[in-house]
Amino acid sequence: MTLRAKYLSLITLILIFAASTRIINVGSWPVWTDEGWSIWATNNPHLDVVLDNLAHDRHPPLYFVALSAWRSLAGDSPLALRYLSIMAGLLTVAVTYRIGADVFGRRAGLYAALLLAVLPIAVYYSQEVRHYGWFTLFVALSWLYFLRYLKRPRLGILIGYLLSLTLAFYTLYFAVLPLAIQVVVGLVWRFRNPSPLPITMGNQQSEPANVADVGWGWGINKRPKLMLLAAWIITAILYAPWLWVIATIQFPTLTSGIGNLPGTYAATIGNIPPLGELLLGTQWALLLGLGALAVWGMWRNKRTRHVASLKWVVILSGVGLLIIMFILSIKFNLLSGRTLVFLVPMIVIVCGYGANVIEPIMREGLRPSPTIANVLVGAWVIVTLAAPTVIQPRIDSDTTAKIVAQDYTTGDLIVLETGWDDNAFAYEIRQVIPNAEIIRTITRADIYSHDKDLLPAITPQLDSHRRVWVVQWLQAPQIMSALEKGTAGFKSVIHHELPVNADYRQRFGDSTIKMVLYEKPNLDAAPKQFGDLFTLRDTLPPTQVHDGERLPVDLWWSATKQPTLDYSVGVFILDDSGAVRVDHNGPPSDKPTTQWSVGAVYFDRHTLTIPANLPAGHYSLVVKVYWYGDNQALPVDGQPYATIGEIEVQ
Repeated sequence: MTLRAKYLSLITLILIFAASTRIINVGSWPVWTDEGWSIWATNNPHLDVVLDNLAHDRHPPLYFVALSAWRSLAGDSPLALRYLSIMAGLLTVAVTYRIGADVFGRRAGLYAALLLAVLPIAVYYSQEVRHYGWFTLFVALSWLYFLRYLKRPRLGILIGYLLSLTLAFYTLYFAVLPLAIQVVVGLVWRFRNPSPLPITMGNQQSEPANVADVGWGWGINKRPKLMLLAAWIITAILYAPWLWVIATIQFPTLTSGIGNLPGTYAATIGNIPPLGELLLGTQWALLLGLGALAVWGMWRNKRTRHVASLKWVVILSGVGLLIIMFILSIKFNLLSGRTLVFLVPMIVIVCGYGANVIEPIMREGLRPSPTIANVLVGAWVIVTLAAPTVIQPRIDSDTTAKIVAQDYTTGDLIVLETGWDDNAFAYEIRQVIPNAEIIRTITRADIYSHDKDLLPAITPQLDSHRRVWVVQWLQAPQIMSALEKGTAGFKSVIHHELPVNADYRQRFGDSTIKMVLYEKPNLDAAPKQFGDLFTLRDTLPPTQVHDGERLPVDLWWSATKQPTLDYSVGVFILDDSGAVRVDHNGPPSDKPTTQWSVGAVYFDRHTLTIPANLPAGHYSLVVKVYWYGDNQALPVDGQPYATIGEIEVQ
């Protein structure tokens, strides 16, 4: 196997490994706040609607336009939504290898790619339904083309640089930071004067034409600099349409910064270790040591100043820019995982070079061997995989959705009082209840207070539904409080609570997600009398069900005199011959009938599971009341049971 084939095989294996770290279990956790917003912003497939949503927020449009188009093709499964980020993450690993190989050698590139394949922050933003993975890719591509242009100016390379820089700006405004470094480097870089042919001097031959000269300075050949200036101007022209949006719509939002957003770090000495863990994982000290070895190795290297200059540019593009952002954050609050992840490829390239030079430093005078470096990097990979850093905690919106789905009936209205997480809850609910009718209230609410009255805005929907779910977390529970008081005749019938994780509880203070079903019985409907004991005041049975589904049947009872026995209720599905095809038996309500108060109204739900082999057609739905001691039904209109409706099995 040739050396080229060997390295190609190794980077292919690393890319497969990177794919596995990004794809395995990618659909096993819920979307979080910002991902929910991404889904909401791209729900409408029309380009003008998506652009309007973006214009009135704080983000450029590229990723979201692509996500909207992709959803129309691939659907809304968790894997489909995260696929664009996964592919960007894999390409970023490949680009990182290429930069490392170009500047530091192939082995350093392999180490860098392996680190990026496992690094928790890189994996996370390669899975999130957000634009940060794309931004990281485009910034890495801009550095790849920029460094190659410094080394050998070519028009094709410059076009690649121009396009990647433009794409970065259309993905995230933080593209101005790497551009600032590139402008400074490009203006002070000294390019060689072009020479049509190599020049022979004695027994030595000069460098080929158009290879960048050594060191820094304005230099004699200004043409490559002028071409760079032209590329930056063209980038600005290509970006001009969105610059108009920034100036006329987004500017007030952008000037507020990110300091008030969750996950932001203050620029303090005490936050350096947490930032180190965020960027480099739990074993960040090891990678920091590799980075220090890289700097030491470069300082000791007496080879051509040109190669060394490119290496220092890589350090400036990663570690240097991180230091600059830390200093700027004293004033502007720029530090968070989503705003720093684009630095990670350039940082791990330096760490990869540190792993590459560790043997020559530790075994001076001996033939370099990768054994120690392989052991260190391998140990880091194993430990990082075993105990990854949690980049973004998530609220259990998926578990909430499954709990609601267990008791959901077709036609139920779902009202979300879940603050900024409403889009995340809405997505997870629609994953298990595809046709759910959901009302988000955050668009009308003051999240922490009752100052804005929400009830009038959704009263028409409340009036048109007899069953309403309210899911509440963090947001002031206006609708829940109103329905608890009996507004519009609703009564609380089913109540669930789900504790939130410790991080969310500590960060926001609200420790419980509440899910309550409210039902509006029609107590003036024609009652059905069972013996002289019980009155069936109202029923809410569904009219359609699919085979294999669950069928909730809601009954409202009252006692006409005090029962002395604990009675049971049976709900049956009968075919045309009167044969029982499905049944459910149990006590009415959660209180034994001997404890009922005469005249009080009691809610009683029976959930029947429709067999998968039940033939499609129309069936009768009937109810009977009996005492389990003798199984004798209380008569209703001279019959052992009352028919409460017809059900169509589809």
